[in-house]
Amino acid sequence: TDRYRPRLIGEILGNPRPRAILAGLIAGPRPSAWLIRGPTGVGKTTAALAIANALSSPMDTIHAVGADVTADWMRATWGTLELYPWVAGRWRVVVVDEADRISRQAQVLMLGYLERIPRHAIVVMTSNLVAEAFEGRFLGRCKVLDFVPPTVEEIASRVKYVASREGIALNGESREIAEGAGGDVRSAMQALELELMSRSMRV
Repeated sequence: TDRYRPRLIGEILGNPRPRAILAGLIAGPRPSAWLIRGPTGVGKTTAALAIANALSSPMDTIHAVGADVTADWMRATWGTLELYPWVAGRWRVVVVDEADRISRQAQVLMLGYLERIPRHAIVVMTSNLVAEAFEGRFLGRCKVLDFVPPTVEEIASRVKYVASREGIALNGESREIAEGAGGDVRSAMQALELELMSRSMRV
């Protein structure tokens, strides 16, 4: 079901206010650094990739997970950004998921790098709400967007849509899956995958 992940900002599930802010900032003058924070499974990574999709092509996007971001990675990445030639209308986007998990040394480097992001580059980070110590050091240097869990109705609607694309008609099951997910869209999609697998085995 990952192939049904929203690719556009307007397709992001729930979160109408952050979605509207994103659409407005993408269309006009935009910050060089973003921090998208919220609980697990509410669409932070989806939003980060939607920003990248709106501003650049896959070949111009660098995507990493915080646990893999070391000081050497930071130096190499920023070195690449600084060497990348400026082309009007073409952006280089760096997406760092779970940025609160990057190494301490890399965090210190990033704080400095955020002060001198090349004009053709955008940095988008995601973070869990519990990472308050990390976020406090970065808030002043980023445009912060807070994501909240979508409603049961919104999740149920997405579950039903994905199931229909797979040729399966769900009735009450879509709401049951949504209610069991506790606001976590990723968990809902995983539960749907299990349901689809179970049905295929019964055929």
